[in-house]
Amino acid sequence: MTYGTQQCYDIGAVQTDYAMSFTTEPPASLFTGTLMTPAPAVTVTESGNALTAGSATVTVKDSANDLTTTPQTASTSLGIATFSTLQFTTSATGDQLVAALSLNPVLSTPLSLTTESSAFDVVAAMVNVPSVVGDTQPAATTAILGAGLVLGIVTNASSNTVPSGDVISENPAAATSVTPGSAVNIVVSTGPVLYVLNVAANNADYGTVTPTTGSSYASGTTVDITAAPSAGYYFTGWTGSTDIASASSASTTIAMNGTESITANFAKIGYILWIGNPAGTTSAFLQNGAPYLTPANSAGGTGVAIDSAGNVWSLNAASDSVAEFAPDGTITSSGYTGGGLSTSTALAIDGHGQVWITNTAAPFPSSTPLERRSLRPRATPPEPVRQRALPSIFRGMYGSQTTEATRLPSFLEPPRRQSHWQRALPTGHPRPILNAER
Repeated sequence: MTYGTQQCYDIGAVQTDYAMSFTTEPPASLFTGTLMTPAPAVTVTESGNALTAGSATVTVKDSANDLTTTPQTASTSLGIATFSTLQFTTSATGDQLVAALSLNPVLSTPLSLTTESSAFDVVAAMVNVPSVVGDTQPAATTAILGAGLVLGIVTNASSNTVPSGDVISENPAAATSVTPGSAVNIVVSTGPVLYVLNVAANNADYGTVTPTTGSSYASGTTVDITAAPSAGYYFTGWTGSTDIASASSASTTIAMNGTESITANFAKIGYILWIGNPAGTTSAFLQNGAPYLTPANSAGGTGVAIDSAGNVWSLNAASDSVAEFAPDGTITSSGYTGGGLSTSTALAIDGHGQVWITNTAAPFPSSTPLERRSLRPRATPPEPVRQRALPSIFRGMYGSQTTEATRLPSFLEPPRRQSHWQRALPTGHPRPILNAER
């Protein structure tokens, strides 16, 4: 049989066996958004041998339709088609690749080869939780969303160290690997805990307290508190809390470890005890023994006496001077050093307001009693007339010293019929030098 000018021979039908299979399988699992590694590959064979002639186009898709581009294609080279750009958008379990090769696409019923890969899992890619502690809440939200995560539960809590509106903590912690879309919970500061300090006096007429009651302070704050007694009253102590540094001190502190309600207690002064310390000062003490005051210029309190007006007279033997103080310690007279003082050892005030001094040095000065207010000499000096007895508090202080006859002020002279007052005055006898009456 000839075809044109060529001789042709009928040798019968030729049968060809084509096959295709995955020779490089997908990995068992991979993360979303990452390339499948190793890249899957299929091999096309003809009658058991690789199809080396020409080139064929193989398409591939996955059974879950999660490929970013589907289907994808690859051309065979020496019968092998490699898919190196496969990437998945969402997670899937048990997914498979399906490769197809069309053998005769022009036929009404095209012939094609298909093959499936082994199963694999697509896992969402892990992301690290950003650090947002110390950020403001808006800044923390932006960072969380930017990492592919979502803002979870937002709770508020007080803090003495983190400013109000800033993030105290986050969960999961920063740098933790989580799947995209995971929630991050944050705790936002509302600022320090505030506690109220309630302060009061046991009686508003007895004294005042500071600070103003009802003020609020941060937890742990140390607050100064002061109790100021009114005139005629004294402070006895704080009550109401164990957080007061010194409950017996009028000026102290309290630690705000919670809401506090404290009371400054005052009591009326019943009496004041004045004590003269020759080696120290003249000081006043309350009836409970607590120190009340120590006037200025009261050094060397050899003797102490109080006149009918409540003024305090203090003798300083070291300097032979007498000072006078008001009941509140204010200096009325800073010191009398005139005649009538000679190495003095004791001081007293009689019922007529005369200030008496006991001297140990002889001879006794011959000065006259003086007015307390002006400290001016009296107009009439004493005249020697007869011997008079000392007030009983001074008797027997000078033993067998010689006597001296000096006229006493007229108001001290007893009626003449009381002859038992006529006794010898010892040398250096106490004399009234000042008038304590106002």
